Amino acid sequence: MKDDATEPDAPPNAAPPPEGTAGRPYGDRGAPLVELRNRAERQVELESDVILEKSPIHLEDVRTMFRELRVHQIQLEMQNEELLRAKQEIEDSRARYLDLYDLAPVAYLTLDRSGKIIEANLTAARLLLEDRETLVDRSFASFVAPGDRETWIGERGEIFEGSGRRTFELELVRADGAALPVRGHAVLAGDDEGGPLARVVVSDISEQKRAERERAHLEERLRQVAKADSLGRMAGALAHRFNNLLAVTTGNLQMAMEDLPDASETRDAVSDALAAARDAAEVSGMLLTYLGQSRDERAPHDLSELCRRLLPMLRAGLPRNVELEERFPDRGPNVLVSPAQIQRVLTHLVNNASEAFDGSGGLIRIHVDTVSPEDIPVRSRFPASWTPDEGPHARIAVEDEGPGIPDDVVEQIFDPFFSTKAFGRGLGLSVALGAVRAQEGAIAARRSPKGGSLMEVYLPTRGVVTAETQWTPEGGSATDRREGRGTVLIVEDEPLLRKVGIKMLTRLGYETISAADGVEAVEVFRNNRDRISWVLCDLVMPRMNGWDTLAMLRSLDPDLPVVLTSGFDEAHAMGIEARENPHAFLPKPWTLERLAGVAPTA
Repeated sequence: MKDDATEPDAPPNAAPPPEGTAGRPYGDRGAPLVELRNRAERQVELESDVILEKSPIHLEDVRTMFRELRVHQIQLEMQNEELLRAKQEIEDSRARYLDLYDLAPVAYLTLDRSGKIIEANLTAARLLLEDRETLVDRSFASFVAPGDRETWIGERGEIFEGSGRRTFELELVRADGAALPVRGHAVLAGDDEGGPLARVVVSDISEQKRAERERAHLEERLRQVAKADSLGRMAGALAHRFNNLLAVTTGNLQMAMEDLPDASETRDAVSDALAAARDAAEVSGMLLTYLGQSRDERAPHDLSELCRRLLPMLRAGLPRNVELEERFPDRGPNVLVSPAQIQRVLTHLVNNASEAFDGSGGLIRIHVDTVSPEDIPVRSRFPASWTPDEGPHARIAVEDEGPGIPDDVVEQIFDPFFSTKAFGRGLGLSVALGAVRAQEGAIAARRSPKGGSLMEVYLPTRGVVTAETQWTPEGGSATDRREGRGTVLIVEDEPLLRKVGIKMLTRLGYETISAADGVEAVEVFRNNRDRISWVLCDLVMPRMNGWDTLAMLRSLDPDLPVVLTSGFDEAHAMGIEARENPHAFLPKPWTLERLAGVAPTA
């Protein structure tokens, strides 16, 4: 037996001590463990004395006991290592959680009952452009836009006093003053020492709101397109019907007036009635212009020069207390337009601006420049289906200092017969839009920076070269009346209109034969082809329309002059591809001068 002071040999199969722990009980785990070791050793010494007094200890027992103790020591050290690994894993997991918490795509906030922010992640700080430290202990309401604070107070009450779960939308104000639309999801969590807490997830919905606005704008544009299409069909049908009726009225009034003595009071009355009927025909013509289908010839023009030539006429139509100020470039931009249509556009826009002053007088500014497609406004732009071409566009801006366009009517101001004025006809802006549409352009209407109305006409400039086209503003001109010879076949399904047509052609010196529709006209022509010099044929008829009638008549006589006539304007009536082209087109209502003007010469 070895000396008691000598440490017994380790069992042959005993595990070596953990690396770095030789000569040191439990390695480097600090003073508390050393103290614990010392206390254990003292307790063992006391117990050993008692055991030795009761019974002797054999060497083999000591070795067995030492081995068991050594195994237990290593087991404890392995358990300690497992605990250390578990602790590290927990710390790593906590770090990952904190990364997920701080770097999440949404803001996480913990609020107390008063709405004070207890905790916030980094995303919340970035969302509000604040340091995280400055968020804590601040009231969440301080970030809510003033208009939504009452809503937030109600939502907070529902979270803490009601269901404990809420989804809400608010507008927050960031540190830079910018508005931030958000959606929040709140859940009531457990209590802390200060009372219940709420976990709130806040998401930035700026892109969603922008997409909703764009979708609403697109839907509004589609509604505008559908409305314009519906209004266009209605305007065309009304104009066609009224022009047929007005043709009867004006034709009879013109012939009656010519039969009356010059100094007759009755002649004056008939003359006034004829003037009123022609004014009515002008209104009907405005409806057709609104459709935007013009056959006016378009040619390259210097837009600034066109506007300069119109200034005297525009100023002459203004009240004395309304001034017109212009600003044009020396040259250009060059556009492909009908000068007569540009005249109509400016006349109606300037008149509309003048009426905005309501008799008080003021200043109207008109200027011409060039803009890029990106600078053309999308909202309140008409027609809604129009999109700008690539490249620069010419702009005519007409600005007044009146009360401006109310936001709730801006989508209606180009509708036929819509007017904010008690005695307005409501057709001026409709006609201007139709004329611009015929030039492949658009009009934008908005409030000007100075508070009045700003009307902007945009016209494409693509591929337009400089042209020295001469043009003089339109004025009234009468057509010389020629004496007619021969026989005219008049084809018209409206009895009154057929009757007045026969009278007017007879007044011009022609003999007439009539037919009520195309089928009858073909039969009449077969029986009278040697007598008939030319044909005046309506376009819209039952059984056989004007185009089919024209084709059938030309199949019988390829050289037969046929004049087509309609209550629709020429662009609407002639805007189709046909096998045969007419000799001319005559719009209704007729006048003796117009009838004489379209008649073929021998």
